[in-house]
Amino acid sequence: MLTLYTFKGMPDVKCGTLRGPMVKTISGFITALREHRICSAAGDDGAVNVYRADDGTYRCSFCRYLAYISNETFTTKAAVRKWLKEWLPKMYEFHS
Repeated sequence: MLTLYTFKGMPDVKCGTLRGPMVKTISGFITALREHRICSAAGDDGAVNVYRADDGTYRCSFCRYLAYISNETFTTKAAVRKWLKEWLPKMYEFHS
C-alpha cells in the first residue's frame, strides 16, 4: 500500500493541502504525477518536490538545509524529467 504524505502551503495551490507519495526515481516521479498532484524525494543532502499548480504547470524545487537552491516552473513532463535528471542526484551529492 502506498503511503501518502500531506504537503501544506504550496505556492499557486488554492486548496492549501496536497497529498502524494515519496518516490526515489525519475520514473517514479512521472508515474506518481499521473495519479497525484505532488510527489517528493529526500536524501542526506537535500529534497526534491514536484507538484502541479492550479494552472496546470509543474512546479519543481530542490531544497538543501532549509534553503531553496532551485525553483522552476515547467509546462511539460519532458521538461520535468530533464530537470529531475540534474537535481535528483544532488540529494546524495556529498555522501556518495
